Amino acid sequence: MAIRPHPNARRLTLRVDAARGVVRLTVPPGIGIGQIEGFLDRHADWARQKLEEAAPRGSLADGEIIPFRGEPHLIRHDPALGRRVERRLARPDETGPGIAGVLAVGGPAEHVASRLLAWLKAAARKELAERSDKKAALLGKAISRITVRDTRSRWGSCSSSGALSFSWRLILAPEAVIDYVVAHEVAHLAEMNHSPAFWAVCARLSEEGLAPRDWLKRHGSALWQVG
Repeated sequence: MAIRPHPNARRLTLRVDAARGVVRLTVPPGIGIGQIEGFLDRHADWARQKLEEAAPRGSLADGEIIPFRGEPHLIRHDPALGRRVERRLARPDETGPGIAGVLAVGGPAEHVASRLLAWLKAAARKELAERSDKKAALLGKAISRITVRDTRSRWGSCSSSGALSFSWRLILAPEAVIDYVVAHEVAHLAEMNHSPAFWAVCARLSEEGLAPRDWLKRHGSALWQVG
């Protein structure tokens, strides 16, 4: 955040400098810190979305490394797999710093990115649906629908009708983070707010309590650069 006082400005304004990945705030004379903080709170989601849209994206290409369930995986084109995608252990010639496994993608080389993306979304849908159903059952609540999208401003949401929506990019995060986000949205089935009662339900449903929130704050933005 770059704050720029300006003697001729008439109102608070935010501008996203996409080239530098910076949000610039212009402040007119006579504006107090409380007004500035309130303005930033109201526009935080907008600024985050604009930065995410401008962020450079990592390629889903042969030879690239991406996280899967929080661990680095090498993408490897393997025509012998037909049209399948397979997660496997790395061979001796595929090892590298921190490499936990390989995402082998079959079919034509020009379709590696699209085929892997579809596979990642399907893996996310399966994982998120299974965890959501189990946690909702613990509360005795019903989920009306679960969707997985490429959301830009939030990891998940819960509607008043009991519909849950998640970002497919959660499948890139550690399992404790996936579990926490699911717990957060399922908890809204019981408490459609962020009251102390809500956080108590969320902490009870999450395998590692509320600790994974810190991981998302520190590392979540990197997941938006994949794909």
